[in-house]
Amino acid sequence: MMANTAAIKEALQTRRVDRKPRPRRSSYPRIDRERVHEFIRTMLESLVPPMGIRQVARRLNIAVATLTEQFPQESALVVSQYRAYLTARKEQRITQTCEAVRQAILILHEQRIDPSYERVKAILPDPNVMVRLEARSTWHAVRRELGLED
Repeated sequence: MMANTAAIKEALQTRRVDRKPRPRRSSYPRIDRERVHEFIRTMLESLVPPMGIRQVARRLNIAVATLTEQFPQESALVVSQYRAYLTARKEQRITQTCEAVRQAILILHEQRIDPSYERVKAILPDPNVMVRLEARSTWHAVRRELGLED
């Protein structure tokens, strides 16, 4: 039994010696800083709708945390541009909603039909917009203009 144990120990030792050490690799891929800068610069200067920070990170194939830590100023610019875009889009949507409500009321009024809440809601392309505060405010304001409300 002792001879067998000695043979096993010797086999294990020789096997370890034959094994080559693995090359050390970074657990994170290398970031091409110039490519990131170029992509962000191009994106900020383009006329297409801007992307959020997650979309930028996905396009560059890097983590969001890596992008914000390695490129804090560029990330802040991307975020601020995207927020401004979303705000402008929201204002545009509100304006379109108010105009649609206004037009619906005027159409009903021209036909000598009382532009009630339900009637206006029924002829809108998206009747759910009447739930929004802006749509209801417009509805009241236009009805006051037409002398239908006090």
